[in-house]
Amino acid sequence: MFAARVQLRKLVAYCCIRFYHTSLRVWSKRNLVPERFLTLAETSGFTNASGKKIAKNYNKKRLEKSNISKKEYIYGISPCLTALEANRRKFYTIYFNDESLNTKSRPQFKMIKTLSTQRNIPTKSVSRKRLDDLCGHRPHQNIVMKVGNLSLLPLKTDYESDSTASILNAHKNRPALWLILQGIQDPMNMGAILRTAVFLGVDKVVSSEYDSCALTPAVSKASAGAMEALPVYSTNIKELLKRKREEDYEILGTVSPHFVPQENRSSIVTVSNELKLEKPSLLVL
Repeated sequence: MFAARVQLRKLVAYCCIRFYHTSLRVWSKRNLVPERFLTLAETSGFTNASGKKIAKNYNKKRLEKSNISKKEYIYGISPCLTALEANRRKFYTIYFNDESLNTKSRPQFKMIKTLSTQRNIPTKSVSRKRLDDLCGHRPHQNIVMKVGNLSLLPLKTDYESDSTASILNAHKNRPALWLILQGIQDPMNMGAILRTAVFLGVDKVVSSEYDSCALTPAVSKASAGAMEALPVYSTNIKELLKRKREEDYEILGTVSPHFVPQENRSSIVTVSNELKLEKPSLLVL
């Protein structure tokens, strides 16, 4: 009887390990987040060092693969013009519909044509149907550009160039404000946040490593082109918050009106319009 129980436990453990490793492989291929599964596995008590190593390797390979330059189509006047002005992408071809272009009422078209001529970017006049097909029938405003993709930029792990002293010297009028995006996966939300960040003058935008929305054409359109000019960084949010807290940064987050602070944790709740930044801060969304 005892031997049968031992064999059963071994079989269950073997099945759990096989399921664990298979899930990591499947999730990594689908660009999901093995880190969440790792957290669950750790709390369940059956993960090990080799499993963590496998997950990190998969995440590293996926991040490297996403950074490889790929071709995509951005659309809309503001995204296309801002992309050309920022010059952070590779440019292959600009597609437009000559019959619908009005350079008098839309001077941005003239600016786009001027920049494309200066940089020797090929241009093609095509039908509206062709433009619809290129951008997946999204609102393109008669212009679509074939470009290289934009990726999240790795944030320096030592943060040497981002020390509190250097930031305070760079901003004489106010302390620095970083925007930390934790798990923002909807492209429309991501675009709206980036657009607002540019308008309000946020100093740096940092997104979580593996569970955030990629910098897609949909995000660029939703941001009204702000994504093209604003670098978005990627790092381990937990480590970043820990390091910045040690550097005496203020950590800010949003809560519901019914939030009750825990007694064993030091926290201050204030209304947003009463908040004043008195030192470098991180706003976590």
